[in-house]
Amino acid sequence: MKKLIVFLLIAALMLAFAACKPKSDEVKPTEAAVTDGAPAEQTPSPTEDTRDKVAVKVAQYAALVKPQIAQVAEAMKDTLSVDVYAEERALVMEYKYVNDTPVDVESLKTTISSTGETYLQTFDELKGFAGSDEVSVILRYIASDGTKILDYVIDKNFVPGEGAGIQQHYDSVEAFVASEEFGSTIGAASNSEIEVSAFVEDKDIVIASKLLAEYSEEELDSIKTNWLENMGEQADNAAKALMASMKLLVDDCEGYSFVYRLLDKEGNTVAEQKANID
Repeated sequence: MKKLIVFLLIAALMLAFAACKPKSDEVKPTEAAVTDGAPAEQTPSPTEDTRDKVAVKVAQYAALVKPQIAQVAEAMKDTLSVDVYAEERALVMEYKYVNDTPVDVESLKTTISSTGETYLQTFDELKGFAGSDEVSVILRYIASDGTKILDYVIDKNFVPGEGAGIQQHYDSVEAFVASEEFGSTIGAASNSEIEVSAFVEDKDIVIASKLLAEYSEEELDSIKTNWLENMGEQADNAAKALMASMKLLVDDCEGYSFVYRLLDKEGNTVAEQKANID
């Protein structure tokens, strides 16, 4: 079941990044979006009996893992409402915004795809429990007004994008942050305007957003103000989710904290904010 916990934490983190990264073309969710090639509707089962048995198993699995997402729900409660439930033969992992927040849907889909193998592991675990490959895992993202932002479906036909997903265990925080899997997850939050990376400085885990273009001093001041405004609770809760994930994956993370840093094109610090993870 640990794989599911890690899966939930990564998904919550990606949703937070999709909302708080400083991007100029963010859009408000107005209608549901579905990833290319991923059907929103479940394929009808061959027989009523088979469908019922599999659906019952999926419901049992959802009930079994529901208590285990407490760390995720607690870490993200000020920004996201996190839930897991069965919907016929689908295990739905729902993330609903608490506040009215703009979301870049395309970046969210790209970020999820970059850790596709993690989803396949979760699907395989559900498939084994249900005794059928006619099941699916759905990442469901909901706006605060109840509008569906995205259904991302992982089923037997799912083909992951690049990225291997986060592994199960690391012997140090440095190894966790330096891993290709974690780097690809953080890096997928990059866009044409910023490059996102992570590294460790003493006991600080730095999430750095580097601007890719030259800006005047006046423009940098404006970007800095906007970035600091966006960093608020969204960033704090993303850091809390990361810390909860690290405690499952790393031997010892006591004393570590998260720092968000905005850099100019030359790598100079424009702004910095320490996350509140208490």
